[in-house]
Amino acid sequence: MSNSDPATNSATLPLKLLLIGGSDETTIQCKPLLRGIDTAFSLERATTQTTLIDAFSESWDLVLICPPLETLDTTQVLALMAEQAIDATPLILVNELAGDIALRGLRDGASSTISLQHHEHFQLTLRREIKELAHHRQLTKLQIDKASLNTPLISPDGHKKDLLTNLYTQQFFTAGSEKIFKKMPPNCNTQHGVLMISLDKIDTIRQQISLAAADTIIAEIANCVRNYIPANYPIARFDDHRFAVLIQQTTLKKIESTANATCKKIAEYTIDVAGAKTPKVTCSIGISLTDNDTLTAPQLIIKALMASKAASATGGNQSHLFKPQHDEQYGLAIEQQMEKQIRAALKANRFKLLYQPIVSLKSNTAENYELLLRMLDENHEEILPAEFMPIAAQAGLMPTIDRWVTHNALIELSKRRRNGKGTSFFVKLDHATLSDGGFHTWLSEQLRENKMPGDALVFEISERSDLKAPALVAQFMQQLKILRCRCTLDHFGDNEASLKRLERLPLDFLKIDRSLIQRINTEPKIQQKVKLLVTSAHKKELKTIAEFVQDAATLSALWSCDMDYIQGYFLQRPDGTMDYDFTEEN
Repeated sequence: MSNSDPATNSATLPLKLLLIGGSDETTIQCKPLLRGIDTAFSLERATTQTTLIDAFSESWDLVLICPPLETLDTTQVLALMAEQAIDATPLILVNELAGDIALRGLRDGASSTISLQHHEHFQLTLRREIKELAHHRQLTKLQIDKASLNTPLISPDGHKKDLLTNLYTQQFFTAGSEKIFKKMPPNCNTQHGVLMISLDKIDTIRQQISLAAADTIIAEIANCVRNYIPANYPIARFDDHRFAVLIQQTTLKKIESTANATCKKIAEYTIDVAGAKTPKVTCSIGISLTDNDTLTAPQLIIKALMASKAASATGGNQSHLFKPQHDEQYGLAIEQQMEKQIRAALKANRFKLLYQPIVSLKSNTAENYELLLRMLDENHEEILPAEFMPIAAQAGLMPTIDRWVTHNALIELSKRRRNGKGTSFFVKLDHATLSDGGFHTWLSEQLRENKMPGDALVFEISERSDLKAPALVAQFMQQLKILRCRCTLDHFGDNEASLKRLERLPLDFLKIDRSLIQRINTEPKIQQKVKLLVTSAHKKELKTIAEFVQDAATLSALWSCDMDYIQGYFLQRPDGTMDYDFTEEN
């Protein structure tokens, strides 16, 4: 059973803790001590081997092991964590810091020993562990739902290749690199290294050209890297705009030379998209090398990522070798500064809504817009979601931001309704908002204050949220339906079990995933899959929406699939005004 604490004055890292063993009294004693470190937390408890194995199927930040245990001893728990590659910090929770149990746990690999009897030591130790976790938080790409970044697609051939670039996926690259590291002989004179190649200002480039053209750029840069880097070095599309390269049996001089030459090669590379020259593309390359403190692939990748961010922050178009204290502290400082900026923007109301039309292909002239968000700095310059939303997610601020968007959406809708416009807004909700127990009561009050019917709002929840917490998503949607709000499942169709969700969720719309729409005009199998999704939705009396529509050819393919609505740059870029002509003639 979960015991959650809102911790409204949370620090940068929300904590997910697993308590193994102990008693209900242990849980009660832990909670006030955890609140004392001023960090939002959730605490769950596993008491048997079965519940422990189930718990290890989830991700955790800290694992508190409280001996004696019923079915496993501390050594076995730590061995099980290592065997299942649980990426969490193990701590031994004891009555007294001195003694055999505490020492045995440390010998078996626990990070520290803490005691409920020594409050200050307990809290200081956890604060130190939280600081260490900051490194890993920089790589929680799969937990950000991004907020505007998209996880690379996985191809059907054993989950090895990214479909856009045909490079390895992040998961396959990391696992393969770890196998190579384990084969590295001890006391070797050469080292393994990682290059993290991050494209500079990719979001600015996307603002200047279409998303399809931006994907073409990413694919072309992938070809450039693949053609220049020796074939025996594995290359991956690490995330939306980053590539990772494993350099085996190298030296500092060699890897720096490779990084600098690659940086120059990309800067000189000319890309033509639809016959027009694209904006100049440069990159920031982070370099990390194995040493006595960095002996695993994930550690090396984390450090290369931090180094690439340092290179980008100082102007980009350069390489940078990871410097332990400087880069770690610099990365944390940047994140902390951004968090302060987000909190200040919330306090000063420095956010801005943009609107993108969602248009019917079936003579329905209703005005539908999706809301997109921009943050404004002190000079009222726009900050894109990709820059601030990951930090907002880490800081536990996404539910607050979602409320800001919903509140201001209702104010704008109220104005338009008074002017005779029957406008509806599509509003994306972050996964964290699904756990906001007061959201529905607050929303009911907002609807009443603005004299708006619930069906003026269509809330979008990602299919990935349903993968993580199906019961939570179903309950959240049911409560929205009580308020007469409508519901959309976003990113629909990128999972084999997608159609099963139609049976149990109270949906009104389905938004077909971008990855399918982008390939519908070039891959017959994808077009057939989209047709199946649309047909299945129509059987359930649901309307379908295709997002990221970029050209007339894609529109034609969607028409043949019997799609209900379209959205994308082909119709209109996101804009601060709502002036799209929804009439049938248009």
